[in-house]
Amino acid sequence: MRYQLDQQRLRLRLSPAEFRELLESAHLQAETRFLDCFSVIVSARVLDHSKASLGGDSAHWRIGLPRASLSELAGRLPCRDGLTFELEPADGDRSKAFELIVDVDLHDKRRV
Repeated sequence: MRYQLDQQRLRLRLSPAEFRELLESAHLQAETRFLDCFSVIVSARVLDHSKASLGGDSAHWRIGLPRASLSELAGRLPCRDGLTFELEPADGDRSKAFELIVDVDLHDKRRV
């Protein structure tokens, strides 16, 4: 699982194999170690909710993805457009809104 962070947007890019694993096991995790300084863990879980969620802290990002949305995406593959979720903070302040994008990278060049 690769992730790209750009201001108020997080994009998860999954290989087809990772997407299958997420659907089958309902969990996927990646860790990035920045030398001996610190690490960041990104965990994605499949949830029986209607909305995506984001939680955790600066060292462990916890992402909840709606099962129905993932199933709908699986039915559309192969496709260029993934899933986009607009996440709003509990206080409703739209200036703090966050966009979560999930893509299945059909042209993943990484060697596993």
